[in-house]
This record gives sequence, C-alpha cells and structure tokens, in this order.
Amino acid sequence: MTIFTIIPLLAAIINAFLLIVVFVNRPWQKQHKSFMLYLAAAASWCFGNFLLLSSFFLDYKILLFRIVILSSVWMSVQLYYFLTSFVNLPGGFGARFGYVSLAILAVLAILGYAPTSIVIEEGIFVGPSYGWWFIFYVIPIIIVAALAIRLLVKRFRILTDPRERNKILYLLTAVIILVIFGSVSMSPLTLAAGLPWGYIGALLSASILTYAVLKHELVSINSVLRRGLGLISLLVVGICIYGLIVYLIHLLLNLDLSFVSLTISTIIALIVAVLIYWIRPKLFSIVDQFFYKETYAYRQVLLRFDREMGNIISLEELAERMLRTIASALRTSQVTIFFQDSGSGDFTTQYSHPKKKSDNANEQLFVHDSPIVDWLRKETNPLNLKHIENISQFIGLWQPERDMLVISNIELLCPIKSRGELIGILALSGKKGGGVYSQEDIEMITSMAGKAGIIIENARMVTILKQQQHQVQHLLNEAIQAQENERQRISADLHDSVAQWLAGASYQTQTVEALLTDTNNNDIRNQLNLVEETIDKSLTELRRVLIDLRPPSLDELGLSHSLRQSLTSISSNGLECSFHEEGNHTRLEPNVEITVYRVVQEALNNIRKHAEATRVDLYLSYNDDNVIVKIKDNGVGFDLTDTINNAISVGNLGILGMKQRVDMLGGNIDIQTRHGKGTTITLTLPLQPQIDES
Repeated sequence: MTIFTIIPLLAAIINAFLLIVVFVNRPWQKQHKSFMLYLAAAASWCFGNFLLLSSFFLDYKILLFRIVILSSVWMSVQLYYFLTSFVNLPGGFGARFGYVSLAILAVLAILGYAPTSIVIEEGIFVGPSYGWWFIFYVIPIIIVAALAIRLLVKRFRILTDPRERNKILYLLTAVIILVIFGSVSMSPLTLAAGLPWGYIGALLSASILTYAVLKHELVSINSVLRRGLGLISLLVVGICIYGLIVYLIHLLLNLDLSFVSLTISTIIALIVAVLIYWIRPKLFSIVDQFFYKETYAYRQVLLRFDREMGNIISLEELAERMLRTIASALRTSQVTIFFQDSGSGDFTTQYSHPKKKSDNANEQLFVHDSPIVDWLRKETNPLNLKHIENISQFIGLWQPERDMLVISNIELLCPIKSRGELIGILALSGKKGGGVYSQEDIEMITSMAGKAGIIIENARMVTILKQQQHQVQHLLNEAIQAQENERQRISADLHDSVAQWLAGASYQTQTVEALLTDTNNNDIRNQLNLVEETIDKSLTELRRVLIDLRPPSLDELGLSHSLRQSLTSISSNGLECSFHEEGNHTRLEPNVEITVYRVVQEALNNIRKHAEATRVDLYLSYNDDNVIVKIKDNGVGFDLTDTINNAISVGNLGILGMKQRVDMLGGNIDIQTRHGKGTTITLTLPLQPQIDES
C-alpha cells in the first residue's frame, strides 16, 4: 500500500464524517437530503478507489472499477442537485440528464461493456481498456459540471450579502477543483503514470466542504456537532484502527484477504461493536449494583439530581427528599442543611435527616464572619473537617464553633451556591459503621450541590412568597373582620341612640299636634307636619344606613331575606327588580353570607349610581358544594379595565374589594360588561351548610 492509496481513503473518511454529521441533524430540509446523497456518493467513490488501488480483492477489480465509475457519475449529478437546492432552484434539465446518463451507464456496466476489461500489472490496477463506453462516462460529467459552474457563477454575481457570496465561492472552488483534477486523472497518460490527481482533487474538495460546513454553516449543523462530535470521532477512529489492524495482519501473517472473508469479518466486527455499545451501560449498571447494593438507586438519583428534583418548588419537600437520598446513598448517619438567617446573617440548622429528637437544633450554627463560612464562600469543593487543623486559615476558629463541630460529629461541609453566592451549607456527619468518604463520594456530592443551588434558591423564593402571601391574607382577613365588627357596633349604637331619639321626636310632634285644637293654630300645625315629615325621612335614611352597615335580617332571617330586602330598597328608585332562588334554603357560614351580601350590596349601589338601568335581576342558587349568585342589569355597561385602573388611582376599591373578599374564601367572581349591553356579575363560593333555614 502506497501513499497514493491512502489519499482516497482519507477523502472517504472526511466525506463519511460529514455524512454522519448531517444525517443526525434533524429535521432534514431539501438541501440536507441532497447534500447527504452527494456525500454518500463521494464517500463511495473515494472508498471504491482505495480498494481499487490496494492489493485487496484482486479477483474483483473490474467490479470495483465499475462501482467507481458509476459512483463518480452519481457524485457529479448529486453535487449539481445539491447546488440547485442550495440556491432554491429546481433540478431541471441538468438533474434529469444526469440521472438518465447514470442509468444508461449502469446498464452498460451490468452488461459488461463499461468497461470490457481492465489492465492489472503485478497485482496493481493500471487502468481500463478504453472504448466507446468512455463517451457515456465522460460526457455526462462534463455537461453536469459545466451546468454547476454556470449556476454558481450566475448566483455569485447577483448576491450582495458577503456571507452568502462566501458560501457560493467555497462551493465554486470545490466544484472547479473536482473538474480540473478529475479531467486530468481521466487521461490515459495520467493513468499510465499512476498519478492520483483525481483522488487529490477529491481530498481537497472534501476538505474545502468540511471547512465551509464547520466555519460558514454551509448547512446548519453546529448544534449537531455539539451533540454528536464525540460519537462520530469515535466511529471514524474505530474504522481507521480496524482497517489498520486488518492490513497489519495481512502484512505480518501473509494472509490472503479475499473479498468474501473481509466482508464477513467487517460485518462481524460491526455487529460486535454495536452489541458492545448497546450492552455497555447495562454492564456498568450491573457492576455498580453489585458494588453499591441497596444504595445504588439513591446514588443514581443524586447523579440525576436536576432531573429528579428540579420540578419541586416546596422547600420542605425538596430538603426532605434530598437529605433522605444523600443519607441513603452515602450511608451517612446525619445530614443537615444550614441556611442563612435573614436577620443575623448566620447559617442556622433548617432541615436534617434523620430529624433530631431534641428541640435545640437551632443551637448549631455558623456565624456569618467565621473562617469556615469565609472558606466555603470562596471554594466549591467540600471541606473535610478532619483536616481542618492542617489549614492555617482555621487557626483562629472560635471555640464555640470547635465545640459545636465536635458535638455534632460533622465530617464534611459542602457549600451550596446560587449565582456565585453562598446560600446554604450541607453538613454530612460520619458514615454508619465508621466508614470514610471516598473520592467518588466527594465528587458526587460536589456535583449534586452544584446542581442544587438554583433549585434550592427557587424553592426558597417560592416558600417565602407563600409565607408572605399567607401573612397578607391573614391581615386582610383580620381587617375585614374588624371592619364588620366595627360596622356592627356602629349599627347597634345608632339603633339604640339616634334612631330611638328620632322615633321619640316623631311621637312628640304628633302629641303636640293633637293638643292644638284652636283653628288659629293652623300655621303651627303645618310647621309641625314639616318637622314630622323631616323626622320620618331621617328615620328612613337612618334605617337604610343601619341595614348597609349590618342588616339585622342577615343574622336573624338569613341570606335570602336580606337580599330580597336589598332589592326592595333599590326598587324605591324606580328600578324594576326581580329575585330568583333555586335549591334548598340553608344557613351558610357567617363569613360566606356576609361576603355574598357585601358583593350584592356593592353591585346594587353601582347600579343605582352609575348604570342608568331600568331592570335588575338577582339570582341565588344553592348547590351541594357551592352557592352561585348572579346580578344582571340592562344599564349602559362600562370598561372593566379602565374602571379598575381609575379606582386604584383615586383609592375607590369597590370592585377590587369585592374580588378580594371572594378570593379569601376560595371563590370566583366573573364580571361581563360592554358599553350599552349592561353588566352581569357572577359570584361562585364554596360552602359548608350549617343549619336549615326555617
């Protein structure tokens, strides 16, 4: 085997490499498919030439030559078809002519006319016997190559984007090199001299295309390279090593490598390689299970920590699962997480496994300015406390921390960081049975801690937000309850004082009027009538205010009666009102009843003030698990978004207050409104019935 034989082999390897890279790049577009077919043809032509020039398959040289000439025509046609797809043009005449010519040449090769024989001297291929068949081989290649060059030149002239022009230039260079070197290699003189110009051209062309694909994204494969470069490189190296081993065996042992034996051995080698690759993870898994036994499953969870626990947003659940997994995987007697206290900045115990029986867990802490915390802030690897005396940085370690470390039996401290900031400390006590942490254990826990930082930080943020939301909800509940209590107190005070006084004043005016019998007292009577009328109006308004503050009927007669009373009150303004009720009448929880009443009250007040409606319908439906209230009017409607925004800006939170009350009880309020189409408010609240209404 000479250097001339190696050249087509190298070209074949490069084309095969590109073919595999493009093959795994999905989804395929038209240009991907045509480029793969070209690379397959080019790899076949180059590898066929390698076998043709080698000392292998001496009895099959004419078959190899026929495969070479067919693959060279196929390569030319596929290159032209790829170029047309690259510039978004149909294949046209060039593609049709090329495929027809390829079919004709294939028929001639099968019939034994292309060529009729070849020349072999001293076991080395020299060339074919030329004849009329050579025209059917050369002419299609020349025509297709000319069409390809014309297409690229025309495209290059009309493009203005430098990047696209560079791509065309690389393609044009590769085609021209193939044409020049291929034309030279086809001459009988060159073949007789044994100069491999065509193979050199193929190698140069393959190198140019490889550079264009990798550097200038001739086809988009960068993401594929990142995923499959290792596998492809391993495959290419394996093929080369296999070929080298076969050749060395041939040289050293002088074995006759026939076509059949080499083919069978290659197939067997490929099958064995695939089987080994397929069973490799299973074998490793079996070996790991044998060594790690019951801890194997937990170790796998740690290795896949981001996938196993990345979707957990509850800090308590995340910490419990993580610590239990670490303790089981490493056979650790105690695992603890220290988080930084927002007030003091010290790292205090938050979670541990197994959970400590004593109630003094928070006594274990690392102060924020201790040498240990400073070291963990700077490092990513765990700190082995057995070696702490040998580290000069910890000479000034405070005695309380030394005592705490001795008492707690902590052996490893692993920093947990998020975005470069120390957010937690993972503390591992000694192993059960007195074992030591291996380097593999330390690497695994370090990798897990690196993945855990972001996950823990996200879970902590969610937990804090939930706590804050709960606090706000609690404060709102208290505020609303205080508001209701205050309304009830004011209502009772006004009822017991001002309302009684006004009623007494009305009776007194009636008594005075009855005592005036002289007809000359008509003017006084008229004034007394005016005073009595004013008192009656004041009493009516005061009763309305008292009902708004806290309707006695809500506590005494229930929700249905109170809603009817509210409709009766608004109907005095000239509105046509109707009340519809469905389901079993039940007394609801007091907070549910007052919420329904307040929402209806707010809605009716808005209708009275702003809706310009002539009709209001109120629907009350008792269901097994909820109560549904619907308030519908035929008023002018409004823009819900603008109304809410304006209410916030002026501090009038009527609609928002309605929604807040409903949200606190886990209900839902839906407002449907349009200008000129009225408004419909639907309220749904979950309920727990108390007693039947009588």
